[in-house]
Amino acid sequence: PDRPGLTPVVVRIQTSVLRFETDPKTSTYSAQAVVVVRVRDGSGQVVNKLSQQYVLNGDASELDAARRGEILFYREPELPPGAYQVESIVYDALAEKGSARVTTVVVPGSDSPQLRMSSLVLVSRTEQTPQQPTPKPDNAAPFYYGDTLIYPNVGEPLKQGVDKVLPFYFVVYPGADSCACTAHISLLRNGQVLADATRPLQPKGTTRLQNVGQLPIENLPPGVYELRVTVTDNEDEQTRTAFFTLT
Repeated sequence: PDRPGLTPVVVRIQTSVLRFETDPKTSTYSAQAVVVVRVRDGSGQVVNKLSQQYVLNGDASELDAARRGEILFYREPELPPGAYQVESIVYDALAEKGSARVTTVVVPGSDSPQLRMSSLVLVSRTEQTPQQPTPKPDNAAPFYYGDTLIYPNVGEPLKQGVDKVLPFYFVVYPGADSCACTAHISLLRNGQVLADATRPLQPKGTTRLQNVGQLPIENLPPGVYELRVTVTDNEDEQTRTAFFTLT
């Protein structure tokens, strides 16, 4: 609540796609990657730029393990209200090749409905961590749910027969004088609802309602699906969607 423009940015790179070079004289390997994220406002002006260089090196005997790793780039920019285009670029310095993704982010303004909702996040995996005490629980880090750290799925397809459930996560910020009463969760394909459910949310008095859940997907055929969550209270309604591919 005290950081309304908080916009977590996550970029995930599988190290298997990077070019690794080995030095037979020193029996070592090396690889390099650079992540650059640019945030543009509605007029196309760059309002925020984030970057990090990653240098991977080690003993040549550990090369196979290094190729099975991942790089997680994470930042927490705070943006004024508005619509933004987020450009994420990964550059392999040794291969001299890059890859880019573009997405949009909308930060609500003061004239938005009192009921607010975060993006709908599909979860790749979770990790139990020692819970860090905080003066105000409402100010917890965005991807911590108690002592569980949530790793977002940033576009990786799910595998039929391997991924049996679809975990998801979202946060609701209810209005000052009303509770976020219900969350309606739907699974769709080609616009048709395959399954839906409604769950009650916590009563008023809490300014940050974290919600985690999962849907069974083991019997779904391969394809592109949409997960849709609609949160309603006594006055307002907010809807968020997330798409995933099952292969």
